[in-house]
Amino acid sequence: MKRRTQRPTATALIAMGLAAGCQLIGGIDSRSVGSQGDAAGDVGVDASADGDAMASNVDAGDAVSQTDGGGKDSGDATTDAGVAGDATAEAGDAGDASAEAAPGCPTGGGPAMIDAAGICIDSTEVTVGQYAAFLAAVDAGAQVPVSPACPSGASFVPGGDWPQSPDSLPVDHVVWCQAWSFCKWAGKRLCGAIGGGPITSATTNGADPGISQWFAACSQAGSQVYPYGSTYQPSSCNGAATSVTDAGSLPTCAGGYPGIFDMSGNVSEWEDNCDDGGANANCYLRGGSYEATGVGHAEWLKCGIMTSYVPRSSQPYSDVGFRCCGP
Repeated sequence: MKRRTQRPTATALIAMGLAAGCQLIGGIDSRSVGSQGDAAGDVGVDASADGDAMASNVDAGDAVSQTDGGGKDSGDATTDAGVAGDATAEAGDAGDASAEAAPGCPTGGGPAMIDAAGICIDSTEVTVGQYAAFLAAVDAGAQVPVSPACPSGASFVPGGDWPQSPDSLPVDHVVWCQAWSFCKWAGKRLCGAIGGGPITSATTNGADPGISQWFAACSQAGSQVYPYGSTYQPSSCNGAATSVTDAGSLPTCAGGYPGIFDMSGNVSEWEDNCDDGGANANCYLRGGSYEATGVGHAEWLKCGIMTSYVPRSSQPYSDVGFRCCGP
């Protein structure tokens, strides 16, 4: 089911920019972003630890990019996907906030959390129903923290058509500032640096499994390119479609650790990973969305790719959501 939107999707805007000959770095940003100032290509920032630019075309036979955590041969993809899929048969229940969180992880609002080798991360993207509960709490007088980098008094209501439906879909049209506040309200935080705080030096640290919570969880500590393994599988996740699907509904899109879903495709996810602390800073998105393959950029679905928006409180897009981490 595709919801009506009042604004074009992020990927549609990217495609229009490319058609016009603009240089885009995966999002609405004309800067060249890359390791040591090198351009990262016209489709996304390859944040792999070696800093090399990623080719635009994804070949299922390509060798795995190396990160600090090492790499796997593409032949391991089937095994990886099988391991990630174990103990995840009840994928549809993964986003139920009443599900039991991993021991030691926050138990507040939003999806149940999974322990990804010491990193607490939401099992799914935050859903429409879970975000609606947040808005209800705000209406009831809940005091919600606001990032110092965000405007005070701004609405927490997502853009586009609200309320969205059904409750089981991932919430979209969310700006970075709204995602940050939801995670704080839920007793969690927007996924950022391991040990706390935002990621700094985004283009060199965004795909360091020792620094980025999101990347470490998606890539199984840097050992694979996609959450399900080392080789691109077009049908594993929702990255070649015309609409979002229910959060956690694809057992084949599990990983990098068992119990985590949709880290590739469905909606792009905000990360606490910005150029600086200013209101107009570039903040980065991870995981690609349901439209990635449709606009010719399946590489956005890799764990190590970041796309960017300006500014952090910019207008929301219909394929952008988030998940939270902790503690």
